Amino acid sequence: MDRSGRRASVFCASHADPDALVVFQHFPDAAAAQEFRGDPAYPACLEESGELLSGPPEVEAVEPLWSEAGGPTR
Repeated sequence: MDRSGRRASVFCASHADPDALVVFQHFPDAAAAQEFRGDPAYPACLEESGELLSGPPEVEAVEPLWSEAGGPTR
C-alpha cells in the first residue's frame, strides 16, 4: 500500500486497441481515490505524459463485486 492508501495499480495492454492502455487502481474507499486525484503529483504526471496521450484519461469509478483473495464484497 502506498502513501495514498492505493492497494494496487495494474497496467494492461488492450487486445482490441493496441494504442490503448487500461489502468486499474484499487483504493480502500472513495475518499482515498479522491485524495490520490487531488495530490499535486497526479496533474503533474498527466502534464508530463501529455505528449504520449491522445487526450485526457477517462476515469470511471467501479465497485468490486468479488475478488479471488476476498470472495464476495457485499
